[in-house]
Amino acid sequence: MSINAICFTPDEKRMLSAADDGTVRVWDTSSGAELGVLGNHEGSVNDLALLSDGKTLVSLDQSDRIRLWNVDSPLTVGIGQSSRADWKRNAMASQGMRIAATRGSDIVVCRIANRRLQAEHALRHAGSNPNSRVASVCLSPDGQTLAAGGDFGELEFWNVQYGTKISSLTAHPGESVGHLAFLGRGEVLATVGGAGVVGNAYLWDVRTVARLAAIPGHRGPIQGIAPSADGRRFATLGGEDKSIIVWDYDQARE
Repeated sequence: MSINAICFTPDEKRMLSAADDGTVRVWDTSSGAELGVLGNHEGSVNDLALLSDGKTLVSLDQSDRIRLWNVDSPLTVGIGQSSRADWKRNAMASQGMRIAATRGSDIVVCRIANRRLQAEHALRHAGSNPNSRVASVCLSPDGQTLAAGGDFGELEFWNVQYGTKISSLTAHPGESVGHLAFLGRGEVLATVGGAGVVGNAYLWDVRTVARLAAIPGHRGPIQGIAPSADGRRFATLGGEDKSIIVWDYDQARE
């Protein structure tokens, strides 16, 4: 069994894991004991996101289904109806009670209300190459800005409320934008290239789209990035040196 994604509840007392056997499992972080299983997925569960209420879990599986679960009742089938989305999961992001999911060059932004998914906007990624697809998405802490990275290094910023593009640039020439993370209060975006190149992670000013700094520290390429809940720290994962480095946001900008 392979684990495809994990996330923690806000109090960090429980961890949720998604696996290729079609299950989402709930774990006690102190004892390591399994608390329950959210089953009934069709094939591998590819991604997870816990919404701002700390109870509503969104899961995406390989059959193109998005499901909503109540993690406080892990032995129930879930809250609301299972919704079959007409997009295949490429990447997913969540903030507040809003999620964004992708299929190819399409990004669909949905709000969760009354235990249902309500589509807000359908955005279209326009890359420098006609074959470019969305490789990564991320929502700002206030849920008002969406960043999308493309297969050919493109980086786009969108206004979520109006569904309009704010700006775009080529952030990683010659490679995809594999990972994204908003830092601070959302004024800075961290990007990681997907080609496994050393020194392939950068910090960007969201308003001016100017590159602020490169993220050093690993002997090999950076393979992942994750911000702290308050945005003041972030962690980078090095693939070759198998290390995790925790950074102070203000120091990394200097």
